[in-house]
Amino acid sequence: GFIGWNFIRRLYENQDKIKFNTIINLDKLDYSAINCDKEPYYDDRYRFIHGNIKYNSSSIFKEYNIDVVVNFAAQTHVDNSIKSSYSFVDNNIVGMHILMEEAHQYWTRKKVDGRFIQISTDETMGSVEDNYGNSFNEFTPYHPNNPYAATKAAAELLIKSYIHTYKFPGIITNCSNNYGKGQHKEKLIPKVVECYANDLPVPVYGDGKQSRDWIYVDDHCDGIIDTILKGQIGEHYLFGTNETIYNIDLINNILSECYQYYPALTNIEHITDRLGHDRTYRIDYSKAERELGWTPKTSLKEGLEKTVLWYINKYQNE
Repeated sequence: GFIGWNFIRRLYENQDKIKFNTIINLDKLDYSAINCDKEPYYDDRYRFIHGNIKYNSSSIFKEYNIDVVVNFAAQTHVDNSIKSSYSFVDNNIVGMHILMEEAHQYWTRKKVDGRFIQISTDETMGSVEDNYGNSFNEFTPYHPNNPYAATKAAAELLIKSYIHTYKFPGIITNCSNNYGKGQHKEKLIPKVVECYANDLPVPVYGDGKQSRDWIYVDDHCDGIIDTILKGQIGEHYLFGTNETIYNIDLINNILSECYQYYPALTNIEHITDRLGHDRTYRIDYSKAERELGWTPKTSLKEGLEKTVLWYINKYQNE
């Protein structure tokens, strides 16, 4: 998927910081998956396996001496979870549980000092309004407001139960809205650029005053690397920027950025708001800063410039 694909690239770009012998990329190549053709920086340490965490985890643990698992596998599009939640329960809860159990059994049997990093979302905590207006941190109670968020919260609770019951070497990370190159066009930023490139109206839920904390995907991936290297077993780390913006303002910024490359007439079309739509996400990342030495390096302005250019080139070449 989008974040996992970028994470592998960041591993290769940070080899002075994190050492690895083999990278196993297990992906079932769902509709939103990144094309897993060989990248120019891949070498003989990279292995791609077309499969499913529900069915292929056991054989991979048996074949490779895996000591770190980073679980990006999930259904993520909230709209799809509202239409039908079955695949979200199957992938985000059942699949995660099978992967975690395989790691637990293998590491216990082989006495491996492993690490299991579960990549989760700020949506498990609902909206800032549900948290008395406070930014999300590691103490914020669960308050999922849509089926996708509920499945991610359930996965976190399963991991916490394994940590407590079996001393399982799990660590949970939650991030704010990711953006960057390679994201599926169902997500907001690529969707806006695609609409612009095709002279289509940009759909905006409700009044567009939903406020989001956006994090450039490279910064998030660097936080995951820091978690592998310095994170404490059983802990919870949040990654964001605390740089919030209304959706409608972000859309206007994207359109302005697109206009620099070529002029087009693209209208904004307000549509019926999403069911159970969270109003505000905002992350307090001070624990990650304090314990991991992590801070976001890419401003929203800088990140948007790079991201919009990537999608403009992509859609013009399609």
